[in-house]
Amino acid sequence: MNHKVNLINIFIVNRTYKDSTELNPEPRGQYELYKGLGYSIPEALSDLLDNSIDANATKAEIRFTRTDTTLESIEIIDNGEGIPSNYIETAMQITYASNKDNSSLGKFGLGMKTASFSLADRLTVVSRADQDIHVGRCWDLETVQETNKWLLYELDAKEIENEWFDPKYSKIDLSNTGTIVHLDKIDKFSIATTYIGEFLDTLIRKVEFHIGLHFHRFIENKDIEITISSYDINEGDYVSSTIVDAINPFPPKNKRGDTSYPKIHTYKMTSQSGVRESINVTTHIWTPNSRKDEFQLDEKQKRQGFYWYRNNRLIHAGGWAEISKLETHLNIARASIDLPSSLDRDFGLTVGKYKFKFPQNFQNNFYKDTKSPQGSTLTDWRAAAMKVSRAKENEQKNLVDFYPKFTFE
Repeated sequence: MNHKVNLINIFIVNRTYKDSTELNPEPRGQYELYKGLGYSIPEALSDLLDNSIDANATKAEIRFTRTDTTLESIEIIDNGEGIPSNYIETAMQITYASNKDNSSLGKFGLGMKTASFSLADRLTVVSRADQDIHVGRCWDLETVQETNKWLLYELDAKEIENEWFDPKYSKIDLSNTGTIVHLDKIDKFSIATTYIGEFLDTLIRKVEFHIGLHFHRFIENKDIEITISSYDINEGDYVSSTIVDAINPFPPKNKRGDTSYPKIHTYKMTSQSGVRESINVTTHIWTPNSRKDEFQLDEKQKRQGFYWYRNNRLIHAGGWAEISKLETHLNIARASIDLPSSLDRDFGLTVGKYKFKFPQNFQNNFYKDTKSPQGSTLTDWRAAAMKVSRAKENEQKNLVDFYPKFTFE
């Protein structure tokens, strides 16, 4: 008996909808969802800093407010364009259709809320746009848990002007425009109370490294000055305040291991929407064993490979896009990849903008089809880096140390 089945007829079927029901997400369930998105602390703060850059801020401060034993709040303060009074509630919606264009760092209209809720249970945003009134709104997740409702609280405009925008509140001039994102009811930090100072020192170093690396193009171009500070409420003064320096992971001219690099390459791919897009790739080769911090970073081997940028903001630093494995002789090979925002969907950009999913056709073709105007490929670049590394290795093996011989009679 012939049991062949026509699978096409089974899986391609008509669907006749009789009715529909609107099912809104349950607030307490959403609460748990936002708490489990997996941000690290530096990633969450970077996502909030994206909004400052999108608002054309020239100064931004990340401020950790503490007592002797507790971390009370985290703030991101900037002198950007501010949020118009007729837009504040749209901006505070948990999800909304963002009106940002493809040149912005923001993407989904989610970042401020998801990043904030990953760190704290209360998010307060106060702002003033040019020639506008002061506005403020607050989400309190404890209220969501108690009421099973998303209740957005409105702050008094005069209170915001007189207290939050008091010139003494911040070192940043907010007299014209600006925004303060204030996070409290902090839940991310499980620390021994006697080590708050040591804990914050370590945390600030991690945040400073992450921001210096991921926003290095903006800092180098002097688009924005970013400060990270610690403020003691009991003392009424700053414990520390550091301006973040750019950490450019690519070699300066005097640290190039191969003088024929950097080279600019292009990779062309068709997006899901059917548009042919170009991805620019700039390849670099460091001098082997450089002691510069920009080469060493936190761990030079895992930092070899590709550095993915979206609108000049570094998204992911290091690795080979799951095409090949880390290799000691390729520690000196790094390449910047400027990904057009039109390819966000193709590369599965996450809400937090810190991870990609690489399309299979991209992984299959990237090394051989990415070429410089002279025809050089990424495979050629990797081979050149290997050659430089091995030459240095052989040179060191051939060195002979001569020691004077002493005899004692």
